[in-house]
Amino acid sequence: MTPRQYHEALKELGLTVASQRTAKLLGVNIRQSQRYASGDAEVPEAIERLLQMYTLHGTNETKRLVKCGDEEIELVHIEDNLWDATFPWGIERVISHANELTSTVRTRFKKKTAALDAE
Repeated sequence: MTPRQYHEALKELGLTVASQRTAKLLGVNIRQSQRYASGDAEVPEAIERLLQMYTLHGTNETKRLVKCGDEEIELVHIEDNLWDATFPWGIERVISHANELTSTVRTRFKKKTAALDAE
């Protein structure tokens, strides 16, 4: 698999080279994924087959849609309290939506905590 094919496979899956989500799905660290993408390391056949499998059958990840303003953002569960969000907009809107998302999550957490305290 060439670096270009690696990039294309990730793009088709909605993944990026340097994300926790990609690293977890492929069982490598972020730096190794970057090596595959740059051509500094050859993509092993096992990774190539894994990408093909994900392309054909999906990744079976836990996903949630969260409302941000008038748009929805897809969050993908990575591990424990780590979620990955992909924003299809420019950096200014990403920052704006990330701040709004953080506020929404904090509000929900406070409500859940208050409900638990009331019990």
